[in-house]
Amino acid sequence: MPLADVPPEDFGNPAPEPRQVFAIGLNYANHAAEALLAVPEDLTVFTKFASSLAGPYGTVTLPPGTVDWEDRGLGGRARGNHRPRRLAHTRGQGMESRRRDHHRAGPVRTHHAVDTSDMVFPVPQIIARLSKVTPLFPGDVIFTGTRPGEGVGRVPQRFLAPGDELVTYVRGVGQMRHRMQASS
Repeated sequence: MPLADVPPEDFGNPAPEPRQVFAIGLNYANHAAEALLAVPEDLTVFTKFASSLAGPYGTVTLPPGTVDWEDRGLGGRARGNHRPRRLAHTRGQGMESRRRDHHRAGPVRTHHAVDTSDMVFPVPQIIARLSKVTPLFPGDVIFTGTRPGEGVGRVPQRFLAPGDELVTYVRGVGQMRHRMQASS
């Protein structure tokens, strides 16, 4: 069946069983500044559970606080790679996140529209550092950092709420849509 004939709701998580899910802390200089934190001198890495990943459409049950993401998936195995080839391993794009609701300003509010040039540690450097300490496998996920514009950095603070729809898109690639719901 051609991809164009697959209904959008039939798409699932593109990395349904990643071996590893990494996240990079304070990797956008402007986000560190809005959080009143110093830009790190070295890569700050933490992990997430694979169960925190979702497909391109669906409902997200909100825990207390905020819901954020950045993603890139690896298309090939990487271990101690040399810089010129590292980007060849990436599959995915940086995402722009929008929160859709009905405020005085209109039905769409852009929260992230940042270029990756603001990254403290670019993707090739992240892959190089991670692959020096552990093998990276196809399907592994690396969240490259939180962009500026988070609810915690706003005055007044503003977080996702039940009923909000978060639309994430990459021009020329497509979009993801997630409706927020309260936890029971």
